[in-house]
Amino acid sequence: MNAALSISLSGMMAQQTRAAATASNIANARTSGTVGATATSGVQAYQPLTTQQSAVVAGGNSAGTVAVTTPSTTPPVTTYSPDDANANADGLVAMPDVDEAREATDLLSEKVTYSANAKVTRVADDMMKTALDIIA
Repeated sequence: MNAALSISLSGMMAQQTRAAATASNIANARTSGTVGATATSGVQAYQPLTTQQSAVVAGGNSAGTVAVTTPSTTPPVTTYSPDDANANADGLVAMPDVDEAREATDLLSEKVTYSANAKVTRVADDMMKTALDIIA
């Protein structure tokens, strides 16, 4: 496979992974839990996802990129919300530490980067077609 095509496709897949994590964070930004919940007791607040993107190197050359999603280690934020089903006697709930403005900005970045990789894919495909037409 053409190196440019392989690299751009890996970039598109990485952006898809990042966008899925961002969408999950936005969708669950208001998923509360009980204060002090653990894996065995109480209702845990949504745990935001983080994505790490890194280069893939093969034979000393860039071979694309890969994105890996992992749960965030940031603890939930204690918020006053006495009407929430998970509120304790003091009206406090645990909320995920999701910055919705940052998530929206990340989503726009992921969209632009995905589009750029798609353009490279189209150009590489056109170049391969032209080369085959010249040879044939």
